[in-house]
Amino acid sequence: MFDEIREEPEAIRKTLNKNMDSIQPLINEIKESSFIFITGSGTSYNAAVMLNYTLLENGIRSMAITSSEYSENIIRKLKGKVLNIIFSQSGESSDAISNLELSKENGFKVVGITNEKDSYLSRESDLCVLTYAGEERSVAATKSHAVQISISLLIDFCLKENPGLEKKVDDICGGIGQIIKNSGEVQKYAGKILQKIVFLGAGKCYPVALEGGLKFKETSGVSTESYPTREYFHGPVHRLDRETTVIWITDGTVPDMKIMEKLSASAGNTITIGNGNADLKVASSDGFQKALNSLVHMQLLANFKATGMGLDPDHPSNLSKVVRW
Repeated sequence: MFDEIREEPEAIRKTLNKNMDSIQPLINEIKESSFIFITGSGTSYNAAVMLNYTLLENGIRSMAITSSEYSENIIRKLKGKVLNIIFSQSGESSDAISNLELSKENGFKVVGITNEKDSYLSRESDLCVLTYAGEERSVAATKSHAVQISISLLIDFCLKENPGLEKKVDDICGGIGQIIKNSGEVQKYAGKILQKIVFLGAGKCYPVALEGGLKFKETSGVSTESYPTREYFHGPVHRLDRETTVIWITDGTVPDMKIMEKLSASAGNTITIGNGNADLKVASSDGFQKALNSLVHMQLLANFKATGMGLDPDHPSNLSKVVRW
């Protein structure tokens, strides 16, 4: 898992470079669609939530939904041109396949985003976008999720017709490289994490909070909850106690002191990720750069928490990986 986290800058750069000149057909489909479903399972669902934020920010009607729920509850009588964008690392999971087939039965266009070029999803989708994470041996997905997020970054740039993507890629990959270089600092904070964790994040950092919760469940089996930052204070905060660590991806350069006071009053401890005075620092307040940098912090914390407990994060009990390598 740690080795695969270290491969993320190269995987992100390769994924963006390989797709930069071939993404336009997908952009055209997005622009021409009246409604877009974005689906996935587990880590891929968290990537779907990220893309949903991206499309909504660009004024495009979309909805992220888990692949299993899509298959059970798909809205079949939508008018206009409907698109289903399916995230699946392997392109072979049963939920992704049933999702694809049901979409086609209802006349929806299907775009597959997958790390496996010979998968069912890549063959049967109307359009396929390949990611280039390479082989990932750890059951806990890290670099394959990071490249999924980078596709949302690419879509966002194309929809906004922004120049300077190469500079942003350099900044993101450089920021991730610096975090990995300083992973000893992250490891110190991992040693302070208690057996219950609450993850908080707003905007594009909310899917990162979801992924953080999932990674800790997968690797160390601790109890986790993930919320949009301010939503947490509409009820769930009542459960906060001294046996819980709050990991908060903060807004701005200084954490909101009112929120910090509320958390500190009840939590066992709080670890902040962000700019300025945060415990674990990211290089930028830019949405995607902050999200990807924060994601790497989450992955490293999960890895170090598991190994600190004497567990093997690559082979968690009760989990297996769907791959075709």
